[in-house]
Amino acid sequence: MESTQEVNYLDQKIALLLHSFEHGDFHPGLFSSSTTASASGSATSRVVSVVPAPNENWPTLPPILRENLLVKAKLLLTSVGYGLQMAQYEELAVSIYGDGRGVVSVTAFKESLDSLARAAMQLTIGAGYNNTGKNPKTDSTLTTLEERVRRSLPLLNELQTLLQNANTSTDTNTAWAKEATRITSLAAPPKVYIAVTGNTGTGKSSLINALIDEERILTTNCMRAATAVAIEIAYNADSAVRYRAEIEFVTAAEWERELVALKQALRAEEDAVAVGQLASDSEAAVALDKIRAVYPHLRTAGDVLGAEVGILMASPALRERLGGRVLLGEDDVKLFAKKLRGFIDSRAGGKKRKKSSGKEGEAAADEGGIWPLIRVVRVFLKSAALATGAVLVDLPGVYDSNAGRTAVSLEYKKRCAAHWVVAPINRAVDDKVAHELLDDSSRMQMHMDNAFNDITFICTKTDDISVAEVQESLRLEESAVESDQEQLTRRQELQARLTELCMKRDIIQDELEAVDDSVEKLEAQLAKTPTDLSETSPNKRKHSDITLSGSVTPEGDGFPTVEASPASRRTSEQSSREQLTTHYASVKSKQKGLNAQRKQLRQEVTIAEEELRTLGELSEQGKARREQAKRQCIEARNTYSKQEIKRGFVQILRETDQELYESPSRPARDYRAAEEQLPVFCVSTRAYQWMQGRMPKESVVEGFTTLEQTGIPQLQQHCISLTERAREAAARRFLVELNRLLQSLSVWTTPNPSAAKLSEEQRRAIEVGFTQAGDDLKDAWQGHRAQFGQNLKQAIDVVIAARIPDALARGQEKFPRAARRWNTTMRYNTYQAICRGDGVFGRHNLNQELANLALRRLVAAWRAVFDEVVPQLTLDLQHELDRSLRQFHTAALASVDKTPASVSQRLSRIKEATAESFAQHLRTTEEGIRNGSKDPHRGFAESIAEGLRGTYQACANQHGRGTLRRIHRIMSDTARTRSQAVFQHSTLRLISDLATLQRNSDSQLQNIEATFTGVVRDYHAALVAPQIQQATASQAQIKTAVQTLVEKMETTLQLEAILTPSSSPTVTKEEDVEATDDGH
Repeated sequence: MESTQEVNYLDQKIALLLHSFEHGDFHPGLFSSSTTASASGSATSRVVSVVPAPNENWPTLPPILRENLLVKAKLLLTSVGYGLQMAQYEELAVSIYGDGRGVVSVTAFKESLDSLARAAMQLTIGAGYNNTGKNPKTDSTLTTLEERVRRSLPLLNELQTLLQNANTSTDTNTAWAKEATRITSLAAPPKVYIAVTGNTGTGKSSLINALIDEERILTTNCMRAATAVAIEIAYNADSAVRYRAEIEFVTAAEWERELVALKQALRAEEDAVAVGQLASDSEAAVALDKIRAVYPHLRTAGDVLGAEVGILMASPALRERLGGRVLLGEDDVKLFAKKLRGFIDSRAGGKKRKKSSGKEGEAAADEGGIWPLIRVVRVFLKSAALATGAVLVDLPGVYDSNAGRTAVSLEYKKRCAAHWVVAPINRAVDDKVAHELLDDSSRMQMHMDNAFNDITFICTKTDDISVAEVQESLRLEESAVESDQEQLTRRQELQARLTELCMKRDIIQDELEAVDDSVEKLEAQLAKTPTDLSETSPNKRKHSDITLSGSVTPEGDGFPTVEASPASRRTSEQSSREQLTTHYASVKSKQKGLNAQRKQLRQEVTIAEEELRTLGELSEQGKARREQAKRQCIEARNTYSKQEIKRGFVQILRETDQELYESPSRPARDYRAAEEQLPVFCVSTRAYQWMQGRMPKESVVEGFTTLEQTGIPQLQQHCISLTERAREAAARRFLVELNRLLQSLSVWTTPNPSAAKLSEEQRRAIEVGFTQAGDDLKDAWQGHRAQFGQNLKQAIDVVIAARIPDALARGQEKFPRAARRWNTTMRYNTYQAICRGDGVFGRHNLNQELANLALRRLVAAWRAVFDEVVPQLTLDLQHELDRSLRQFHTAALASVDKTPASVSQRLSRIKEATAESFAQHLRTTEEGIRNGSKDPHRGFAESIAEGLRGTYQACANQHGRGTLRRIHRIMSDTARTRSQAVFQHSTLRLISDLATLQRNSDSQLQNIEATFTGVVRDYHAALVAPQIQQATASQAQIKTAVQTLVEKMETTLQLEAILTPSSSPTVTKEEDVEATDDGH
């Protein structure tokens, strides 16, 4: 636990460093390193002492900012730890902060990151912390090797300059100067191509945008396929501009061939094209769109149908573009993306149409794009995920209706060292998806290439989830969500009840106010009315006369007033008094009732409001529970998806192995290990981009609280890790060659003043003896080289070529059956589209399908030769070369009477360095043979396409009534009459390609001859030259200068300590005696 906390502590320090740069307040003292070890002296304690205390401002930063900085820190730490050139430090800073921000010392930035990277590497090794699932020791080895490469380059340049500018120009000086130049070229970082494949709409472009930490470099569209061409995305090593692109166009011949095919597609549906009745996904509609995109003056379908290919090809503007390149460069990402979109978007400048009609064509004709003319687009930008050499290749959708795009995809599948298969998570677990993405053709090629270990599955759109469905499907706990739902329902009920109560309260309040007014008026009236009316007798009043007066009182209204008699007045007043009293009592009773109702309503409102307040206080907790429930569902579905994908993938492997291999009872591979080691990632690009603040218009993406939960940071680390093997091999090859050069120069510069003490006869004897030893070594090498070639040829002849007749017979036999299946199952439009594409359209590849009929008989033999026999042959050759080198070492030392101990030790070191150089050369040869083995079986399918080209064209040229029937007859006749010729032609191509592979392997082995020449030269310089020739003053001077620089390089680089041989050949006791008994 303590170690993990310290690593997080270290990540925090780097995050703070990034934050200080981001805000332009970098203070080197805050991040200065201290080498004082703690009292304990433990590795972990020493590392902790290197890392200063964190800035007190860290807790004050917003949580999302801290999270973003930590993710950047880990990714940047990984990149720096793996080794970057000096210029890349500034580029990485720019990639994180953008232009005009964090203007600080690049040297201080580099030193701080280097210090923290070293501390992190020591800490992860000492504490056993493994953040990415990789072996820390492997990471440490790679870091050490690349760090040595960086440190050696300026010293090597200095050495090269010294040798080139030497006053004395000798063959030896020139040879070593050329060798230094050659070794310098080996320091170029290797590129590792990663193919990103998947059906249209799976989110490949969005995935890459998130991976490179850009919002929308590549075009994305939720309604259609946005990417129309293959796009390479690589790190931009050019610091002059932040974003660059190279757009490469097809040649004139390639576009003319494409135009012919497009015109054939239009003629096949000429009537539908003329009236505009084409579905948008039909081949004719696609052909119409492509031609209009390139030729916007063809406004109607009739114009397109009437245009001749020759006239279209004669366009001067088109001629200037075909076969050329366009370069883009911008510092502003939005401007760059806008320019790039015009080249890669399949509808750039156009309008989406449900039907292709002439009128709609007129609307879009002036807004056409040039994407049909593009072969490939290469984009270069600053991205930490690509800084170590990864090159992502965004391929058009697997099912895109464009034969040219499919051909590009197939070519990249051969070139790429890794393949990422992308599918939405809601379909990724479907067995059909795995079979579609790994169809028969792909699986056959992967078997032949042994490339199943290079596959990574990526499930996208993990944020697209229904909690209820996942809980039901995976039988997850629902109580938390149910409780939240109950609270929500109760709140809605209470809100409705509260609204009702408030409305009633308001009504009662209005009524009560009116009643209160009535009470006040009645009380006023009662106060004015006498309560004692006994002074006037009713008997006296009942006879009073009533008189009518015409006078008008001052307050009157102009009407006459009736004046009652006193008796009547008293009776009326008494009655009025009684009525007022009765009415008053009634109103007071009503007032009391309304007050009671209001009081009751107020109490109910208070209770409801209190309950709502209580629920409101729990709303945040409820939201957190809902977030947690969604998070749990996302994680549960991710786990389930990973398991199912691995299980399904291994099932495909097992089924295919049982079908292809001759011994189904013996497992062809360790399926459990294959299942465990298959990389599967579940990612949400939308959540990642939103949390990075790049999608302000998007709503909140729920279910994610950290960037790691989106899966993108882990995929970025995986992208970096895919370059490790190539980078380690390149770094080791460079350092091995450099070490051999330093050992050679060390021997050459070692003084040996014994030349004047020998007679001429003694000198001739030494020369003869040494020459014989050198000739024996060269003869041995030639014999080993010839033997390797013979062994490789024998393996190919016996294991592969011996099975070719059987494969040929199987292909010839199965061809007619395959043609009957095509004729039975394929629709007319699809069939013609395939024929127009010379057998390839979308996911259909008839040539590869026919090739697979024969290649099935060769898969087991193919893998046996290139996966088992070739590695063993190279290992045997390495053993033989090592033995011959030891024999030469013994014979060379025996050719002189006496060798100083210092010289003998130097020669032993040269022997070891040369042996490791042999091993490196042989690894390169083995890798070259393995890569070369991809061409013959692909050439088999290409040869079938050549043999059937006439048939395809004949089928493509059919139109009118009965077209499909004629196509069926043509294909059936070809399968019946030309099957043998087609497969024999392909077999000859296969045999020829295998012979070419053998010649290429021999050419690669020839590179080792220079190493033999060099080792003989070195031994001669150490043993013979001092005995027969005294160095001149100028030679001595240059030797002294070179010796000083070589000693400096050896002390600085310590190459022998890190270049331990990767394989130790088995040495017999006899050989061991022979190797160690030098006689001196």
